[in-house]
Amino acid sequence: LVRSRGCGNVYKRQHQGRASDSEENPLNPQGNDLFDVVIACDCTYMPQSIEPFWQTIDALLKPKTTDDESNTGIFLYVMEASTQAPLEDVLKLANNMDFVWTMETMPSIEQEPQQNQRQHEIYTFWRR
Repeated sequence: LVRSRGCGNVYKRQHQGRASDSEENPLNPQGNDLFDVVIACDCTYMPQSIEPFWQTIDALLKPKTTDDESNTGIFLYVMEASTQAPLEDVLKLANNMDFVWTMETMPSIEQEPQQNQRQHEIYTFWRR
């Protein structure tokens, strides 16, 4: 769905702000086929990319339809590459857009184990 190379193309099509029920969503003009799960890795390279990134996730992910947290789309995100966009800014905007999250760590999968092996942080987001 969202690939490192594909993120720029998705951003170019993204409109400003969140689509209302009466407004056409340019990423989903028919208003259907929203996603239960969106997975992304390394899509926020610059601070300027954070807001369009979250607008895209918001436009593609199924909305929360009840108070039951299991009834909402899930967004999985791994931030692996070096970046100019601080993780704190990514999380701050997620919070501002009414997303909550958990974080799990997982060691790198490499051919030979190394000392001080890097941990990957995997974030799971869903709507409040």
